Parts: sequence; C-alpha cells; structure tokens
Amino acid sequence: MRGIHEYILLISFFLAFGDATARAQIFPDTVYQWTKTAEALLPSPARSNPAGTAREVLEAYGVTEWRIVEYVRAGLTARIDCGLFPSRARAYGFFRWMADDAEPEGIIGDAFGARSGVVHVNTGPYYFRIATAGARNSVAVDDALVERSRRILHGHADCYGSDFPMPTDHRVIGSERYYPPDPRIWKAAPPRGSEAVLSVIAAHAAYVAEYHLARPVLRRVLLTFPFRGRAAAAEFAAELVQQLQARPGARRGTCDLPSFTQGGMTHLVAATPTRVLLVITDPDDPGCCAWLHELLR
Repeated sequence: MRGIHEYILLISFFLAFGDATARAQIFPDTVYQWTKTAEALLPSPARSNPAGTAREVLEAYGVTEWRIVEYVRAGLTARIDCGLFPSRARAYGFFRWMADDAEPEGIIGDAFGARSGVVHVNTGPYYFRIATAGARNSVAVDDALVERSRRILHGHADCYGSDFPMPTDHRVIGSERYYPPDPRIWKAAPPRGSEAVLSVIAAHAAYVAEYHLARPVLRRVLLTFPFRGRAAAAEFAAELVQQLQARPGARRGTCDLPSFTQGGMTHLVAATPTRVLLVITDPDDPGCCAWLHELLR
C-alpha cells in the first residue's frame, strides 16, 4: 500500500481542482447503520499543474473522475475514495499500484486487498478505497459497506471481469500487473530485468506476470504487449530485437526464436499478429524456449 503521504498528496490534488460539489449522487443516504454525511464528485484532473508522483500515476492510468463519500456510525467515520478509469485493465493497474503491499488478489475487474484498516477494491473500471476510523485510530472496515459499495458501482458501468490474457500454470498469484503506455509508470516500477529495453517498451501497454517453476531460483517474467495489427506487432518485435542485440556483450541464445543473454539475464522475443511476447529469465533456463513456443499456439 502506498505511503500515507503520497495518498494525502493524491487527495489534495483532487481537492485543488474545480468544485467539489457532487454532480451525481449515486451512494444512498444510508447503508445499514451507516449515514452518509458527504458525497463529492471531483472533475477530471488538468495536466498543467503537477502535484507529485500520485498525480502522475492517476494521469498515466487515465482517471476520468474521482468521488469522495463519507459515512458515519456510532462514533466511526468511513471514507470511500473512488476513481473511474477508461477500462477494467487500467482500473486494475491503478488498484495494484495503490494496494501494492496489501496482499492483493483477484483478476481484472474483480480484485481485493486489505491491510492496516484500509480496503482496496477493483470492480470493473472502478478502483475504490475504504478506510474507517474512530476517535483516535483506524478500525477494521465494515465488510457490508465494502460489498454495498461494490454493488452500487456495478450498476453504473461494465463490471464484468476477465482473467489476465496470460497462462495460469506456475503463475505467481499477486505478481500480475498492467502497465499503461506511459513512461512514468514503467520507470517508477519497471518489471524485473526490463531495464535493458525500457526505452522501447515504455511507450506501450502491457500485461506482466512472474512465473516460478520447480526450482525456486528459476523465475520468468512474461510481458504481453497487445496490438491491433500485424504490421505494428512485427515492427515492435523488430525494435525489441534490435535493442537487445545492440547491447554491449550481448550473445545470441540457442533458441530458434530471437534470444539474447547479457548481464545475467536472458531475453526472448516472439510475435503473433495481435501481440508481442517478451520473456525475461535466468541464463540457465533450458525450458524457456519450448515454453514460449507453447504460448504462441
């Protein structure tokens, strides 16, 4: 979970823009024993006034609106902060950014993470966060309030989720990420071993996950870049290969697909008409070539 100072910065940024008066009240006045005291729908951020890393993350994932709702019950205050994004994948990507160390689990459009009295949820194209506090400190979040919030948002957008477009066997649960085509996100948290091609991949969107095989020391990172046309996919794959083979000391691997080893990491590249796959693994990973061929089928 991102630090409290960064989260305060994120909220301060929204409060600095536009009228915080709600244009559309979608949360009910009462939820079980909870009574709503405020609901504000804040406008989409302007790009002209930077407000730190949190602002850049929101912009990179394309947030379109931000809603703040407060409920009270018997001396407790529950605050709901909710962002709407252009797609489920982008909402999930922002969810993973915010819930980084909150043991997040789930799939695109249906994910959950909780830690230290804060709950993070991705439902459809929404990310929302609920924190509950008493007079002195935070308390556990009411599960009923979380579920009701999820149902409310479900009625306002397409909230049907789908799993990552990546293989499930040996996938490390919780390692899944979605990177938007924005260099700020790629550079802030690059996938393991991707530094060698960061200048090429940072302008593209990608699904990323780690895979651990029988040997604990053997870790593969798979990046899947979606494309709408064969020519664009082929051009990007060629650019990746050119970048990898031009690195000082890079040596060609034994795989019949483009593969290069340098600096203790091996990179393999493969392309289909609609996606480009990049696998980053250890040099002594003899089964990776066959695995990548299986992914292309």
